[in-house]
Amino acid sequence: MLNKSLHSPYLIRYLLLITLLAHSIPAAYVPLTVDEAHYALYGLKPALSYFDHPPLVGWLNALALMISDHELALRSFAIASYALSLWLVYRYTLTHYQSQITANIATLLFSAMPILHLLGIGLVPDTLLLPLTIALFWQAQNTLTKPSWQNWLLLGLLIGTAALSKYTSILFAVGLVLMLLVSKSTHLFKHLGLWMSVAIAGAMTLPILIWNSQHNWISILYQLNHGSPDTAFMWTHLLQSQASQLLAYTPFVWLGAWLLTTNFRQFISNIQHRQLVAFTLPALIIFTISSGKEPSLPHWLAFFYLLWLPSLSQRITQAYHASNRRLVNILFTTNFTYGWLITLVIIALSFSPRLGEAFHPNPAQDLIGWKTAAQIATKIRLENEPILTTHWVDSSRIAWYARPAPVIVLDDRIDQFDLWFGSPTNQTSGLLILPPHTNSSDWLARFESCQYLTATHEDFRFYRCLHFIVSP
Repeated sequence: MLNKSLHSPYLIRYLLLITLLAHSIPAAYVPLTVDEAHYALYGLKPALSYFDHPPLVGWLNALALMISDHELALRSFAIASYALSLWLVYRYTLTHYQSQITANIATLLFSAMPILHLLGIGLVPDTLLLPLTIALFWQAQNTLTKPSWQNWLLLGLLIGTAALSKYTSILFAVGLVLMLLVSKSTHLFKHLGLWMSVAIAGAMTLPILIWNSQHNWISILYQLNHGSPDTAFMWTHLLQSQASQLLAYTPFVWLGAWLLTTNFRQFISNIQHRQLVAFTLPALIIFTISSGKEPSLPHWLAFFYLLWLPSLSQRITQAYHASNRRLVNILFTTNFTYGWLITLVIIALSFSPRLGEAFHPNPAQDLIGWKTAAQIATKIRLENEPILTTHWVDSSRIAWYARPAPVIVLDDRIDQFDLWFGSPTNQTSGLLILPPHTNSSDWLARFESCQYLTATHEDFRFYRCLHFIVSP
């Protein structure tokens, strides 16, 4: 694969077209996943912020809903975010290394990571952080090189936008401070432009602070507890998290990113390397420690692998020119083939989840039956009757596809659904939906009475239940 075609400045165009097509088709035909439906409900109910996340993902969905409530419309910002991220990685690499082949390698590595394709189809906060991360780091470097008022202004806007995307972006602010320190630019702490950036970013986070002040800081407290679960550190959890990242970001990128992060010789001799380590280190430490207490989701570290792509691509270019070209070519091609095969399998399973029944458990089981269950609930519920579910994970798709029916979550955990539709009480009655593999007897016993109504082929069961018994 590492041949003369990598010298072409048109490769980025082909990759953009291929990935846009690969994302748009499933985006148009596959029902929303649990997280996508949850954030679609954000857009349906615009607010200054939300229980789980800051408001940007909801605001973008609200914009999409002004045009259409079709799945493709709701996923349009995810598709655009992936394309913008791919282009930014290309432009950053080309600008910093002045090498067409290095820039093309970076884009090929980017396009081979299966998890990024998932983020490029479904709109979640981490999707928005993809382009924001590379843009923020690039702008920080530009500002350190040329601390003009314009650069400080743009930096503040990017920090504020990242804060509106996800709470963990506050760790990027810590990373920016570390960048100043390792760049020996502490004199910039006296620059008024820096404090203008801080003021701009702070002003942009006001919606989050206002919303939290109105809701007893419920979201901030949830994030603090969620980010540091009260469980013992276990190496098996850490290894499980790393294994999922290896599969999600491809072995080549996973190994390369970690080797570069721990390359102390480069840290000492190369200022750009120091800046990158400094920027990513706070979030990397927090997520790695947290993953030892509770296995982390692989997309949480997308920013880390994304930012190391340019440096990794430069090393590959150097190795290709200086070492065994055949070996480098084989490794790179194998990695690229692996990544795209996994991606195509994921896309195929999203279209036909039952293909996964050859495995146990079915990796695509969670894509089966939710839209149908919501449609049935719409038909059989009584007027003004709420729909009852056992957990917010079971509620999002039901609430989206059965909208505007109220959905009350019966578990003891406070979440966004409690804010939207209220918490269950001893007077709560309604249409109970139990998804597959849910123990019916446990939940039916928590009502004074329940009447079985019907079930789907996917084993979604429907009951009309009276007077929920709230746990003491």
